[in-house]
Amino acid sequence: MSIIVASLWVTEPALPLRTQIAFAALTGIGLGWTAFSLWVLRTRRVMLARHRQVAGRLAVAFSSVFALGCLVLVCAGDARAARPALAMSLGLLAIATVIWRRVETAHAKLLARRAQLEQELNGRAE
Repeated sequence: MSIIVASLWVTEPALPLRTQIAFAALTGIGLGWTAFSLWVLRTRRVMLARHRQVAGRLAVAFSSVFALGCLVLVCAGDARAARPALAMSLGLLAIATVIWRRVETAHAKLLARRAQLEQELNGRAE
């Protein structure tokens, strides 16, 4: 999808500035998810807590960019679809934030459990 959007962006020089900015943002977001996917596939393991942390951060960041873009359009007042898009983007941002916070909590619990197990192992070794 990123290739299609980038191709449209590059091959259509007469696009309005607002459209060019949107295509640049969509291309950047798509490339971000592609880089994340390559990183996860490169590790050749199941989805680890660290992977979920990074995915959560990306989701919050990209949802924030979407919400900010919609907010700019609402403030500019020249797009009828901006208000529903803003509502949807804020909903997506809320969902992404809740999921990310859950992942952070789960990761912290795993780290605490690892520290506890290491401490137990060190206690037995002595």
